[in-house]
Amino acid sequence: MVRLMPRLQTLPDGSVVELNADSAVTTQFTAAERRVQLVRGEAHFSVKKDATRPFVVEAGGVAVRAVGTAFNVRLASSAVEVLVTEGRVRLDPPVPTPATESVPAMTQPTPTAGGLSEPAVLAAGQRAVVAQARAAIPQVTDVSAEEMARALAWQALRLQFQDMPLDKVAAEFNRHCHTQLVVHPAAADVLVAGVFRADNVEVFVQFLEQGFRIKATRRGDGAIVLSRAD
Repeated sequence: MVRLMPRLQTLPDGSVVELNADSAVTTQFTAAERRVQLVRGEAHFSVKKDATRPFVVEAGGVAVRAVGTAFNVRLASSAVEVLVTEGRVRLDPPVPTPATESVPAMTQPTPTAGGLSEPAVLAAGQRAVVAQARAAIPQVTDVSAEEMARALAWQALRLQFQDMPLDKVAAEFNRHCHTQLVVHPAAADVLVAGVFRADNVEVFVQFLEQGFRIKATRRGDGAIVLSRAD
């Protein structure tokens, strides 16, 4: 069994960055500023509040400036997307990189084209899309709770199983879900393979019912008993 999850890293100032698959950043911190470059992919930042040291994330032609907040940045081939989940951020054109302290880089940056034409301020629940073109104007929209959940779904922990007995698979789900799985001894040795969201046990149960001839019985205490259907 292998757990698949976004890479979670704590930066030198205590801020946290969560990297999606095939994503990378570099860090450059000074006494006056905390600077991160999103080299590729997508990342969510939970910024530790420090009014004396702004936190700046550069992606393509956009610099996302915050003090203490949380936001998601996605660098695509045609646009940069910024989604604010908490607090407020300001979008600026990038500025020359200052002299840095000795902070190890996570990977080497790759230059990108494009540029933001004018600053923009985003509040929680807003998203800005900046095209990868010179003098691009940010397109700012409000985002519903459902849209935000879909946009951040990549952060959910996923579990991967390769021919693992059902009783052991159920034990892994039980570690992460409120709804508990109880496996009948006769079904304990059923081998399971696949990748599943750890926080969605109902989808996993449906998968078993449809493809493994497993019967799911809901108990009064909320637990789900898994047994052979034949």
